[in-house]
Amino acid sequence: MFNYPLLTNTAATALKEPNSVILSETLARKIFDIRDNDFQATLGKVIAIGSDSLPYKITGIARDVPENSHLQFDLLVSYITLYTGKNAWKESEYDFTDSDFWHYIQLKHGTNYKALEAKFPAFSQRHFQGNKISGSDEKFYLQPLSRAHLYSDFEYEIGKTASATVVWGLLIIAVLIIIIAWVNYINLATAKSMDRARKWA
Repeated sequence: MFNYPLLTNTAATALKEPNSVILSETLARKIFDIRDNDFQATLGKVIAIGSDSLPYKITGIARDVPENSHLQFDLLVSYITLYTGKNAWKESEYDFTDSDFWHYIQLKHGTNYKALEAKFPAFSQRHFQGNKISGSDEKFYLQPLSRAHLYSDFEYEIGKTASATVVWGLLIIAVLIIIIAWVNYINLATAKSMDRARKWA
């Protein structure tokens, strides 16, 4: 669904093992003295992440994500790391009580998204039972990825978002300024032409 090109030839195996990590190109250059774009030399090296005492093996270097991307990252850790090993979080595979996961769904072409969305209340009731499981009423709906930047305002937002209201407000102000400038120009032009007409009269 999301394609992040790697600068190393490890795309097929990069995140298969626990405690494996892919670094962004920028982060790799910060940590290592990379010359001649030789990113292959970083493979197999070990780094520590934050306060985690476990070592993480570098298994790939990703090209920097474009600035306009909804998903930004400096590193990607293998998903299997969450539920294996010493600090395993077993619930990460099936836990509805935490809001730490975002889900992206790719629908088949021609799918009626409204019919799918109509099934969400029953899904919520079946897994959350009102607010018994998570402590709050969980309501689900689909949001097109293209609208995430301007129309997304959630408590645990995964990416940087902006406000469509602010954008539209600034656009309206800009249009009003242009209209006022245009009206002033017309008034000045009319006044000058009338002044010339008086002089010729």
